[in-house]
Formats: sequence, C-alpha cells, structure tokens
Amino acid sequence: MYNYVFNKFIYILVMDTRSPLFTFLCVYRHGSQAKAADFLHLTQPAVSQQLKVLEERLAKPLFKREGRKLVPTTIAHQLALQIAKPIDCLEAVWNELKLQGKGLRTINIGGLSEFLSEVICPHLGELSDAGLRCRFTFGYANLTNKLRQKELDIAQFCAHVAEPGIEMEKFFTEEFVLIAHPKWAKLVGKDLAKNPLDTLHKLPWVAFDESLLFIKEYFLTGFGESFDTQTAFTLPNLWSMLQAVIGGAGVTVLPSYFCKEALAAKKVIVLHKPPKPPRLDFYLGWKDGALANPQIKKVKLFMQKTASRYSV
Repeated sequence: MYNYVFNKFIYILVMDTRSPLFTFLCVYRHGSQAKAADFLHLTQPAVSQQLKVLEERLAKPLFKREGRKLVPTTIAHQLALQIAKPIDCLEAVWNELKLQGKGLRTINIGGLSEFLSEVICPHLGELSDAGLRCRFTFGYANLTNKLRQKELDIAQFCAHVAEPGIEMEKFFTEEFVLIAHPKWAKLVGKDLAKNPLDTLHKLPWVAFDESLLFIKEYFLTGFGESFDTQTAFTLPNLWSMLQAVIGGAGVTVLPSYFCKEALAAKKVIVLHKPPKPPRLDFYLGWKDGALANPQIKKVKLFMQKTASRYSV
C-alpha cells in the first residue's frame, strides 16, 4: 500500500501533464507550445490554458512572441532555473521506480569517437562483467539537447557548458605532444636545439583539416607564436594522422592519450617539449537527477576511473 501511494505521489508531482509547472518547463525547453503539446500528448489549447493559469498566479507574462519564435521573459528564466532541477530529480525517481522489476536497460553514452575508442572502449569488459549494456553515439553536436531529450544518459564534453538542467564534472586532462618518426630526431636534432621555432616551421606537417587542430594551440602556448607554415598532408581523423607520422611522412601534434601506445613502442618519439605544453580539460555531463539511476551512476564512476589511467 505504501509503495502504491508513494509511486502515485511521484507521478502526480512529475508526470501528471495537468501540472502547470511541468507544462511550463516543457514549453520553456522545447521553445514551442506545439512541440511541448506533442511531448505531453496534449492539445495546444490545453497547453495554452495551463500557461495562462500559471501567468495569472504570477501576475506576469512568461513568454512573448517575436515572429514565429516564443521568447521566454525574465520571470520565465528565473522560474525555470528554480524548478528544473527538483522536477528532473523527481522525474528520475519516477523513471527508476518504473524500471524496478524490468531488469537492466541500455545506457546511452555520447562523445568524441577518438577519446571514447582509445580510452574507454578497451576497458568495457568491466561493464560487461557487471552485466551492464551500453550504446555509444560518436559525435560532438547537440550533446546537451540529446541529454535533455534522453537520447543520451551521459556524455563527454571538451569544454564546460553551463546549461540549465545539465550537470557537469571535470574528469580528464589531456596534454598535446609534438611527435615524429625517430628519423627526424637524427635529421634535425642539432638545429632543433639551437633554433626550435624556425626548425619546426621547415618540417613537413601532418594536419587535421584546415583548422590545424592542436597545432595552432601548441605553437601559441609553447612559443607564443602563430603557426603559419603550409601543411604537407591533411587527413580526416586522428588515426590516419598517427599512421602517417609512424610511416615517416612528417610531424604533428596529438593528444598524449591517443599516441601513448605508439610512444611506448617507440614507433614515434616526442620531438620537442615546450616549457608549457598545452592542455585541455574534458567533462562528463548528465541530466539533472540522472544519477538516481544506479546504472547511470555506475557508468559515470567507471568512466572516471578509466580516464584517470590516461589523464595527465
């Protein structure tokens, strides 16, 4: 009897679509009454009526129309900030209650393919041994939206993102290293010691597209100079870049975790070490209240533990 009453209480607080606060939060997050109505399985007039009830209680408008856009007012932003986390936490409890007795579900993980493949995937046996199931989605676009829409349960970010309804925690630091085939140390070792900046500019460079990912940051942080040399090879991913350097094509800058095994096997070497090598922090993000699910919490702890083995 107690469980029934408690479950019903959670349902009324969180999942009951007649709640003006819950409806408001859906409209606020979707940016549209039509989309919120679809999500709530309500009609648009019903959604409008609930917003009207809330606005009458507050004696202030929550949204204004600018063309086709529904723009939140200042009071709407304040209200969403106050209610989002408790409602999300209650919703997570409700979802967890629904899962009881239904066995494990699949945990959806998102983030960069290189990082997840090189750092996390080799250790997935630990999750397998624990009986967990995971589905990985590679890519960096719209991660916060995917967390909100529950397309993802947890995601890896390359920067801290301040978003309502999303929690974040730093869990990894990568360092960028300038690597080359050992032959280059013999060819330019003396010149590199005397005049590193000029020598490096003369070498054939392997780059990731025209943005010169990692290379620009390495020169700005390590030398206080911009990189203005034309690259010899432009390749579409970090794996192809590393293989080109192993084959002696030239030099490049890569995250230390990514070329850890190649360095250990002496297939490549660190050709140059600046006094202050550039670093980048990674973050884990999840929807408010998601860690109420013990499976998601276990995956989070696993990712933190695994990443600590590679972090600098």
